[in-house]
Amino acid sequence: MLGAMLGGGALLAWWGLQRLRDRERPDAQRRQGWWGINLGLALAGLSMILFLRS
Repeated sequence: MLGAMLGGGALLAWWGLQRLRDRERPDAQRRQGWWGINLGLALAGLSMILFLRS
């Protein structure tokens, strides 16, 4: 389960970064990429903390 959380967090961060870097999208849609980056990093960090505690 922790590996799935880490992988999901990495995918969310990657998706957010790709959306943020896409210059063809309007600026408001590009800024929504920060949500994916932040949530992905938080999820990956949470999985690492839980792994260290187990």
